[in-house]
Amino acid sequence: MKAEGGDTNVRIVLGKKSVHMRYATLAGKALPDVNDLGIELSPDDAKDKMIVMCFFDMQQRPSRNCVMQLARRAEELKEKGVVIVAVQASKVEQNTLDEWVKSRSTAFPVGIIEGDEQEKQFAWGVKSLPWLILTDREHVVIAEGFMISELDEKLE
Repeated sequence: MKAEGGDTNVRIVLGKKSVHMRYATLAGKALPDVNDLGIELSPDDAKDKMIVMCFFDMQQRPSRNCVMQLARRAEELKEKGVVIVAVQASKVEQNTLDEWVKSRSTAFPVGIIEGDEQEKQFAWGVKSLPWLILTDREHVVIAEGFMISELDEKLE
């Protein structure tokens, strides 16, 4: 039943059904399978290595900046035992993303969310873009939602 302006004797029931869903947090949990995001990362590639994941949107300046900073630091991070993966978190054509990635000389895998972007972002706990996730060497999430400028601190 719906109420309209001027109605009297209206009953409002609170707490019956949750309208706002809580974002998931991955902190303290094993990193979900990145292959579901179009990223080919074999167990050997990531064995005993920390993983930095960056959810981004190539159409947003802060996201582009984050990916470019990771690309500039890729070799240094690799030497420290850190694997980088990135995920385009909004709809774009695959060939457009591929061209963008190639033009930025990214030396790490870049995937793309297929299907419902909001649902996948919610499942991964992504609250804004860019969104960084860091795991320990056993691939348990130790930090999420931090800025690229905080990466060195998080790696310690």
